[in-house]
Amino acid sequence: MSSIIYVVIVILFLVLIGWTWNNLESVGKNKKIAYILISLIAITIITYILCAISQVGIEYEKKEMVVPVRNLLVAVFTPINGFILMQYIAKILGRINSGTIDQKTAKNKFTIILIIFILAIIIEYFYLKDIQSGIIDVYNNLR
Repeated sequence: MSSIIYVVIVILFLVLIGWTWNNLESVGKNKKIAYILISLIAITIITYILCAISQVGIEYEKKEMVVPVRNLLVAVFTPINGFILMQYIAKILGRINSGTIDQKTAKNKFTIILIIFILAIIIEYFYLKDIQSGIIDVYNNLR
């Protein structure tokens, strides 16, 4: 079962990277690679912090469970957060680079994306809290 989860995670990351690469349109290859790497690192950090915050108040039976659960949640939710944020910003950056949109329009679009991302993060916080509580419930029922 765990190998299926890892395959799905790899597929999610590959789709995210491919979609982002495609959305960067007229941006050069080196800038595309830099944007993708920096964005993935930033979103991973945001997701990690969100997982750590959502863990507050949740007591794991075994402390050894915390790190693997957090790592799995970060691995799953990083590409999901990337789908929400990375590829839309990449599309705007590609259009700015090609000159098809102006700075004011881009700024408005960035603001809308940021608001949507903040709302998604709030919803995700509660979802991560529920997932961790569910993991504890399943663990307690198996004992």
